[in-house]
Amino acid sequence: MKITTVIPSHGLRSTLADAVNSACEADEVFVLDTVGDAHASAVRDVCAIIRAPDRGMSGNWNQCFGGGAGEWLHILHDDDVVLPGFYNSVRCAPADRVVACAAGYTNVDAATGRTPFRQQYTAVLGHTVAGIGAPLQIGSGHLLGWLTRGNPFRPSSVVMRRDVARDHPFPDVGANDWLMWLRLASIGDWWINPSIMARMLDGAENDGNRIGAVARSEAVLATIEAAEAWLPRPHHMLMARDQYAKIAAQEGAHEVADRLAMRGVKK
Repeated sequence: MKITTVIPSHGLRSTLADAVNSACEADEVFVLDTVGDAHASAVRDVCAIIRAPDRGMSGNWNQCFGGGAGEWLHILHDDDVVLPGFYNSVRCAPADRVVACAAGYTNVDAATGRTPFRQQYTAVLGHTVAGIGAPLQIGSGHLLGWLTRGNPFRPSSVVMRRDVARDHPFPDVGANDWLMWLRLASIGDWWINPSIMARMLDGAENDGNRIGAVARSEAVLATIEAAEAWLPRPHHMLMARDQYAKIAAQEGAHEVADRLAMRGVKK
């Protein structure tokens, strides 16, 4: 299994060098520089630089598919890091039987260094935090049912089969990767490792924070509507609609919350 890691760089990240260094166990590492980033130039001695136009977050994710020659692709955000052993854990997956591999991750508050959130996939794997189990192959149907209730994955913690992902690119629905995971889950099984193998930085430069509550909610709504158009059981998304309507309302995006909840819309 040859793994290519591509790191999209947006010209804001003093953390880029940390991301590059954390990916040293990948077979090849590239930085996708879309803005003439000085931070990208600073790491050119340790990885290759791909110059490309800025096509927005999801568009830049899709441009990553052209980088390198690995059969498996890892898109690592420039403010995230993977931990030692991440790539070796992926290489233990049954590569001929799965379309993606995901590892557990934690969010880190940039201001305090605290870790307010840990994702170890307890809902789908059935373990407790006190007794983390071994990595498991999760069937497409089971995973798809889980994903219709929300998005537990982040690009930096997922390694995808390049050919499958390239044929089903990230949707142009704002900064939301959820539909990508729904598509991949509908195609084949995943390999899930519940151990914490990546850290996501939450801070002022984080794209999710910059786009604002309304734009985030709009991206979620667009993802749900796109998924409902092709999922074999679109009614499964009703739970996601209800969940994200509450989040949008709490964040003050009330008009989008009404559309998510389908208030005033014929069901």
